[in-house]
Amino acid sequence: MKCLLVYIDFSEASKTCLDYAIHLAAQTHSKLLLVSAFKLDIPAGTNLHSYHEEIRAEKIRLENDLKKLATQTSVSYHGTEKLVQADILVEKGDFAEVIKKAATSCRTELIVVTAKSKAPISGIQTSSDHVQLLKQSACPLLIVPNKFVYKANAKEIVYACGLSTDEYETIEKVSNMCAHLSAHLHCVHIRVQDKSETAVQQQVDTFKQRLGARDIHFKHLSNADIITGLKDYIQQQPADMLVMRFNEKSFFQKLFHVSKIKDMSTNSAIPLLLAKKNDPMPF
Repeated sequence: MKCLLVYIDFSEASKTCLDYAIHLAAQTHSKLLLVSAFKLDIPAGTNLHSYHEEIRAEKIRLENDLKKLATQTSVSYHGTEKLVQADILVEKGDFAEVIKKAATSCRTELIVVTAKSKAPISGIQTSSDHVQLLKQSACPLLIVPNKFVYKANAKEIVYACGLSTDEYETIEKVSNMCAHLSAHLHCVHIRVQDKSETAVQQQVDTFKQRLGARDIHFKHLSNADIITGLKDYIQQQPADMLVMRFNEKSFFQKLFHVSKIKDMSTNSAIPLLLAKKNDPMPF
């Protein structure tokens, strides 16, 4: 079975995230790994052995809280009467390091997190946390908006296309994921308005020809800003998930893509799937 790692900080936002992950697991016949991290205020240079009981007590407390949340997975896998499986894991340390370690040791295919949390210590506070997780993980990251309500199986998935020649492989992976989810794929390219429309249209036509005869809806739109253009498209055309690729190819591209991902990761109205070039799609 596929394994979806869900980070829980016990905020309302992370409970919304868990609800979405449960239904996604049911749809894809995946199991869940509920992960939480904690820190203790231990003075520098202190012998950790003297805090052994405090660490143990906090870990047991959080494990019990996670077990209570795990009972919410009383949703059956689609087409069966078997309930969605959920394991739990609690570790002391920085949440990003705990997630990285858990994702590697458990070979998870997807990390599911909240867009932003009000948890004082262990929650995701800024969009920089998403970029940090994405850089450290060996699998895609799915960010679920706060208060997002799961409605039905994902049917319309949007891929933000930059028309780069090294995106064909990524689009093929996303296309295969859509086929697995019985969803339609929309590739959307946003042309910044200070660029020549004719030149960009030629790029789009060449890109589409290279894609071949695939069942992909391709849109070429114009806007003063890429993120605003994506948001406008999602509002006008109902979509269930947005996919963006994180590119660290060069210093300048890194700055460009990090800024767009930071903007979108905490402001997307729909779940945002972020993946690096060589990441396999989760489904």
